[in-house]
Amino acid sequence: MADLIAPAISPSITVIVLIQNGLNIEREYIERYPSNVVLSGISFAGSQETRPGWIQHTSHDHLLVGAFPSPKINKTCGEAAAKSFVSLYVASGKASCCYIADTMRQRWRKLVYNATINPLCAITNLDSGSLRQGSPAMRKVIQAAMEEIMAAAAAAGHRLPLETAQELLGDDAVDDNFEPSMLQDIRKVCKIPQNL
Repeated sequence: MADLIAPAISPSITVIVLIQNGLNIEREYIERYPSNVVLSGISFAGSQETRPGWIQHTSHDHLLVGAFPSPKINKTCGEAAAKSFVSLYVASGKASCCYIADTMRQRWRKLVYNATINPLCAITNLDSGSLRQGSPAMRKVIQAAMEEIMAAAAAAGHRLPLETAQELLGDDAVDDNFEPSMLQDIRKVCKIPQNL
């Protein structure tokens, strides 16, 4: 993917913004464009495909932005680029966007939720609210899975507060019935006739 954007990149000038989930997504860009600032965008925007080609946004777009650490980029330069991007993004008045200094900590924090709730919803065929309203045993599974992700984050040098799991679960209304993308994908596949 880093090679795909090469025609649009001016060395030391173009700021590259990556708005996607995951860890270490910046590596190939920092290696390919060592003199360019690479920003991390951590997006919180609920959406669902209600029918093919129709996307319904179910929550306000909120974006956290900061610079990925890079060996050849001055930290102050990355910070300035991130703050400039934030000011451009919020100028529309349609979304909220904040600068954050520690992007990796926030990536891990989001992963605590996504790596737990998304697959559990897909496995159980339940939306997030129904999953969380399930049995005490299911709530224990959710808590244990979140704690496991938090332990991985700590092992990678990003210790999250113990209350992180409860905070994340409290961010979504239990009666929200939000269908994470993994659940949406599973439900789409189940509708496709299969010849085995």
